[in-house]
Amino acid sequence: MSGLRRHRRFAVVVGVIASSLLAAGALAAPAAQAAPPAVSDPTVYVNPQVGNTTDGMTFPGASMPFGMEQNSPDTNVGNAAYNYDATTLTGFSQVHLSGVGCPAGSWIRVMPVSGAVTDTSLAANMSPFRHSTEQSTPGYYAVTLDKSNIRAELTASTRVGMDRFSYPADTAAPKVVVDVGDVWGQTFASDVKVVGDKIQGSVTSGSFCGDGRPSRYTVYFSMTLNQPITDVATWNRGEKTPTEGRTSATGGAVISVAPHPKAPVVTTTGISYSSVAGAEKNRVAEATGSQGRPLAFDAMRAATHKAWQHQLLSVKVSTDSTADLKTFYTALYHGLLHPSVAQDVDGTYQGFDGKPHKVAKGHDYYQMFSMWDTYRSQNQLVALLEPQRATDMAQTILDIYQQAGWVPRWSLGQAETNATSGDPVTPFVVSLYSRGLLGKKLANDLFDALWKNVNETPPPSTNINGRAYNPDYLAKGYIPSSKIPNEAASIGLEYSLADCALGTMARGLGKDAEARQLQPRCDAFSNIWDTSATSMGYTGFPQVRGDDGGFVPADSVVDGTGFKEGTAWQYQWLGQQDPNKLFGLMGGSALAESRLDTFFSMPAVMADPATAASKNWVTGSIDYAGHYQFNPNNEPDFHAPWMYAWTSSPWKTSAVTRAQRALFTDGPQGIPGNDDLGATSAVAVFEMLGMFEAQPGSGNYVLSAPMFPKAVITQSDGTKLTVNAPGASSTSLQYVKSLKAGGTPTTKSWISHRDLLKSGTLTFKLTTDPASTSWGVGTPNQPPAMSGTKG
Repeated sequence: MSGLRRHRRFAVVVGVIASSLLAAGALAAPAAQAAPPAVSDPTVYVNPQVGNTTDGMTFPGASMPFGMEQNSPDTNVGNAAYNYDATTLTGFSQVHLSGVGCPAGSWIRVMPVSGAVTDTSLAANMSPFRHSTEQSTPGYYAVTLDKSNIRAELTASTRVGMDRFSYPADTAAPKVVVDVGDVWGQTFASDVKVVGDKIQGSVTSGSFCGDGRPSRYTVYFSMTLNQPITDVATWNRGEKTPTEGRTSATGGAVISVAPHPKAPVVTTTGISYSSVAGAEKNRVAEATGSQGRPLAFDAMRAATHKAWQHQLLSVKVSTDSTADLKTFYTALYHGLLHPSVAQDVDGTYQGFDGKPHKVAKGHDYYQMFSMWDTYRSQNQLVALLEPQRATDMAQTILDIYQQAGWVPRWSLGQAETNATSGDPVTPFVVSLYSRGLLGKKLANDLFDALWKNVNETPPPSTNINGRAYNPDYLAKGYIPSSKIPNEAASIGLEYSLADCALGTMARGLGKDAEARQLQPRCDAFSNIWDTSATSMGYTGFPQVRGDDGGFVPADSVVDGTGFKEGTAWQYQWLGQQDPNKLFGLMGGSALAESRLDTFFSMPAVMADPATAASKNWVTGSIDYAGHYQFNPNNEPDFHAPWMYAWTSSPWKTSAVTRAQRALFTDGPQGIPGNDDLGATSAVAVFEMLGMFEAQPGSGNYVLSAPMFPKAVITQSDGTKLTVNAPGASSTSLQYVKSLKAGGTPTTKSWISHRDLLKSGTLTFKLTTDPASTSWGVGTPNQPPAMSGTKG
């Protein structure tokens, strides 16, 4: 059956559904009424345990917004530091990454025990626990260890973790085990030393997302206890039995304190990525009260809770739906955990050159840049809510370039991991430039760094891969399958988008020669478009090409050959920088829309958006190959629902996003796929607000029907934006009937970031009848191609 017939058949299906709803009186516009009261304390709706599985891979513990410290429990069962399905805990460690898809973190683990410790293995000291004893809120976590009946409580400041262990009154020998040798991932070096009342040391890990990768990153710590230390025993890596009286080792330490029936044992741990001295400075600065005394656990907990209240109130939503409040604020919380502050309290950080540097006063230096994930969604969220932080993150990327000679792709700690693929740093930076967040000098310096990145290849001695496939890509316009069989096509698509983004920046900076050189690369996605490949009744798909220029067999449309974590069906939309060119390859806008309908199982979405996603889309977090359907679990598809903006039915975006909303729930499985440092959660935030940058680097939001009657966004500098959508609901199929920006009617389905802020107010009028709206329809109302496409 031809795609056009599919398209016509779908129109009939929509008409039948619309007619039945009309007969039931369901297609009236949402009732215009006053919005419900705005949220006053969003932290009560946050559940940090959402996504605490081997799918979502988030952590339930305590952290500040963008904090260096993530103080959280470990289970080390399955492919996650903490797995909700586990029944035992191995301890509480200081560093975690939220939603990361590869082992990393669980550094500097602390475990309270009672009685003699003769075996230091995790198995010997782990404890059963029950979820009924857990409490997890922003900035606080607590659980009871059933083995010893010890109540463990955790909180954190930006660079300090504090644990409070309440032992049973009859505990004769309270102890704290400090483990530096066992991490989630690989340990290459570790040490611990007890000096007076302090326990200090470091952990060096590496090979993130792949054995043999040369990246190494070190975290240092300095810990104190509120009770005097009475005895010390240590063990080296590879040993199980601790040696009494030895105060230094490579594996860990068993710290004994005098029993005190009424006084909990409190550990206070400062961390640093620079030095032990830096960790101690951080501990003293952030764990000392106004009177010069140690800060109480409850005081740090209250301060962190207050910080999260303030941070989450940057978006004040109004709704009667408790479920929506839980989903939205939990997603917002997860979207603002990273990147992490990297400098010590005195401004010192260790650079990519291995040397100490200092960040300018009043600014931050950041780490944990998972840019292949975050350039599509979470970067835009930080830019919208925290523009100064976003600018500092851009400055950090420039600092890394100036220290290492190349820009990063996925940096962790003081090193580039070379994880993921493509060229995510370019659209990441250009998205911030297009929002006006880079000053003239910073913008020009970053352009020079990115220009080198898109045109050259780092030498092996740098340990930074950069765009390793540039030689073939620049010479042939594509990457041959022999170079990297499983990713050749998708990397080329990512390069093309990045080049077009940089062309947009070049044009804005007046670099016309560079813009002209980049312009042909904007449409390089067409170089791997196989016009003979067929699937599901459609013809023409991106495909891997060989050294001789020929395409691989057409069955790879769904088998994933050549595409990182996806198939040609899922990657065919990665040409959004030039939608008209892309849709032309598909046979025109009508056939492109038909493909989208097939991709999203649109008849099912229209019939029952609450179940359509779980029944028809890809639901496995790493279920990459063999599918022609939408994969909401993985980044390459994040923008796909918004591609309807370039069809004759832009209203379909809001139908798809409402179906996608049903995948975000208030339980451990409540995030579809890995959260990837907030990337997936940021998608939920933007979809519920009714906006998304579908073309990373453009600085333009595609608009759709919001899911809240009202939302007030307040930037860190006080700039406000109000989004009004009377009668909006996430559980009703609603579409934009009309829109006013700053009081002025507009039929455009998009708005630039700068114009969004200038408008101050977006007022949507919604309808439940898709046939009644023509808003956003037609080329003049569609988002423009990225300016890098212009000759």
